Amino acid sequence: MYNDQELYTYIGKQIKHARHTTFEHRVMTQSELAKAAGCTFQQIQKYEKSTNKISLCKLDKIAQYTRKPLAYFIPNVVMDSTTISG
Repeated sequence: MYNDQELYTYIGKQIKHARHTTFEHRVMTQSELAKAAGCTFQQIQKYEKSTNKISLCKLDKIAQYTRKPLAYFIPNVVMDSTTISG
């Protein structure tokens, strides 16, 4: 199981990886992603370095812009251990 720091470190690495792999011939800048996510490039830096925690809403905006499923940013072990009851 991931602790908070490990979880946000993983998410940050995935955000950076998504920026680097979204476009075939160039790397998406932090500024470009920030504009799409409605924040500053400094905030994207903090998410990538796991200095700041990211909200699910903000992560969803990043997922949409990078054309990745939301699950791409969440470790499988967290997804497997989460139960949603209704």
